[in-house]
Order: sequence, then structure tokens, then C-alpha cells
Amino acid sequence: MSPSHPHYLPLHIAFKMRLPWVDNQAVLKLQTREPQYLESTVLRELPHLGNWFKLPQVFRSFPPVPYSLFPVPYSFTITLMPTASHAQQLLPLLARLSFRLGQFKLSSGGTSDYYIDCRITTLHAEGGRLTGHSVLELLEENGIDAEAVGGLTLGADPIVSNVATASAWRAIEHPGAPLLHGFLVRKAEKAHGAGRRIEGFCREGARVVIVDDVCTTGASTIAAIQAAEEAGMRVAAVVCIVEREEANGRPAVEGAAHGSPFFRLFTANEVRAEHVRRAPGAR
Repeated sequence: MSPSHPHYLPLHIAFKMRLPWVDNQAVLKLQTREPQYLESTVLRELPHLGNWFKLPQVFRSFPPVPYSLFPVPYSFTITLMPTASHAQQLLPLLARLSFRLGQFKLSSGGTSDYYIDCRITTLHAEGGRLTGHSVLELLEENGIDAEAVGGLTLGADPIVSNVATASAWRAIEHPGAPLLHGFLVRKAEKAHGAGRRIEGFCREGARVVIVDDVCTTGASTIAAIQAAEEAGMRVAAVVCIVEREEANGRPAVEGAAHGSPFFRLFTANEVRAEHVRRAPGAR
């Protein structure tokens, strides 16, 4: 008869339990007749717990035993590895793809020693995915309830699409989670067809989020806010990917939003610092 190990669980049962995590660590006690398969089983099963983890050194010292007559008890500590948020993953990509140093003339008429073209990142396959999830998580963290997200073409276009798509993926993973639909604001009404200025979602009384790529003076953001309000929609929040704080556009945007919160993912200084940090020769 197999020896009893009252504090150790059979392998298939051990992975079904909810581990008690203390200071990002948990002790997993199990027993198995095939210790040579323990590492591959742990690698396969532990992700089902929904955590990233670091395996203990003990796996590298397993004896090459093909089969044990009696269940062999093992006890080891699993350490959770903190995972980077979508915004934390987006920042280095944004700094690499979209940030440039030099002398540039801005749309506001001023000049700057740097330029950020967020569209290169928001239209990038991975950059777009990270942008959508980053904005969605920012709204969730701040308790913003809305039915749609929109902004002024062209800078807002990929942001709107990616946020709407991220909300759809969230609804699949978490049934019942609300969808965020998208709308785009033209710079002027069409002279043909239905003559609309807003394309996509447009429902009077709906709470919406206005998004933009870079906020400098806030002119494009304000134009989108005004268009949404003229269509009868209510602005619940405003989000930009990068805020150029030196241009002092925030007060203008906050005034146009009538007290609705204005969020940013990053400041221009944060993107610049990340760009410089990753530049060749940087220490």
C-alpha cells in the first residue's frame, strides 16, 4: 500500500486548488509517481492560475527516475513575477517608434526640439493592441462609465478602433462587460451624402469618451468635444496618449469638457526619458 502523505496532494488535485499567496509567494505540496514529468506539468498547469511565476531551482536537480513505485512527495515555493501593464509595455514601443529629437515646427505654429507622431505606434499591430487595452484599463481604473469612444480624425482614428476592439475582447473574456463603440469626428461636415460630421456611433444623451493622440494646445481635442456635444452626446471623460505639458493645453481642454476628467497615458517628458534611456550608448 502506498505511504500516506497527509499534507501532500496528488499531482492532478494539487493544480485544481486555489493556492494561498503571501507576499507574492505560495507553497505547493504535491506527490507524483513520475517526477521526471513534474516540471512539464507545472509549466502546463500553473498558467491556469492566471499568474506569471518563477519556478524553483529544485527542478534542475530532479533525479532521472522514470517511475516511482510509491508517490514521491515534493514541496516547493512558487514566486509570482509581477507583470507589466499594457501602458508599461506601450511606453518603450512609443518611445522607439514615435519619438524624434531635432528641430520641428508644430501645428500650433511653435517650434520644438522633439516630435511625437503617435500614429506610427497606434497604427502598429502590437502598438495598436497595447493602446486599446491601455486606454480601456485607464477608464476602468477611474470608474468611467461610457457607451462610446471617439475623437477628431486623423490622430484619434486608430485609438478609437483599438479601444472599441479591446472592449469587445474584454466582453468575450468577461461576459456582461460593457462594449465601447466608436465614432469619428470630421474636421468639417461632408458636402455630399448625408452631410454628417460624426461617423459611427451617435446617440443623443449617450455618455462618451473623447480621445486624442497628442495634446499640445488641445485644439483638436476641444473640436471633438464640441462636435460630440452638438450631436447631443455627453462627454464623460477625455483621454490623450501623450500630453505636452509645456504647451499648457490642459486648462483649455478641461474648460471645454465642463468638469469632466482629463486623463493622459504619458507625459512627453516620460516618453522622452524612455527614448533617451534606450538610445544607443545610453547607460
